[in-house]
Amino acid sequence: MALLTIWNDLIQVIYPDLCLACESKPKSPSALFCSDCIFHLPLTDHFSTVENVVTKHFYGRVDIIHGAALYYMTDESHIHNVVHKLKYGDRPEIGIQLGELIGKLIKESALFPPIDVIIPVPITLRKKYTRGYNQCAYISQGVSTVLDVYQSDNIVSKTRETPTQTGLNRYERVQNVADVFEISKPDKIKNQHILVVDDVVTTGATLESLCLKILAAGASSVSIATIGAAQS
Repeated sequence: MALLTIWNDLIQVIYPDLCLACESKPKSPSALFCSDCIFHLPLTDHFSTVENVVTKHFYGRVDIIHGAALYYMTDESHIHNVVHKLKYGDRPEIGIQLGELIGKLIKESALFPPIDVIIPVPITLRKKYTRGYNQCAYISQGVSTVLDVYQSDNIVSKTRETPTQTGLNRYERVQNVADVFEISKPDKIKNQHILVVDDVVTTGATLESLCLKILAAGASSVSIATIGAAQS
């Protein structure tokens, strides 16, 4: 055991496990970030603040109970690096760990009423096949573990690919994602408070479309949680 510990320490010196955010400083094997990034990453106050950049996206559009992001998405914060690795770097465990952190904050928050079902924002079967997984499903898995709440990625499906949202204004983004979601198991959400989980919220167009579909299918209420949010 002592020799194994020495060997692992030597490996860390030669091939250090680098921080997923800054990608330059070593971190402990069980952590996502180095100590500097843990201290400096811009955690939001969304889990304790009624009005925030997430909830403001939906005023007059969708009647959500509450919405919150874990971090602000800024160029300086390197959260973009983390989300990119989660989505394209075959690192689903990132989603689970950050989902667990989101779950802990929801548990401590007075702004989220009891959640009945957790639904990750779906991706098309084609994209899931190409990527290998839906990153949002792993985030919701982490949230589910902490809250001990049922979560499923087959209640809602995304029926078609949509062109990139990059460069589109809000109206164009809303039109781009109109009618792309389908509720396959409405009985699972009827009269339930649903937590919708996404990786990043920018304009909120995708989440708006999905939440409206969920409410139309009989859910009593909807809340939103994400890893990142663009700081307005």
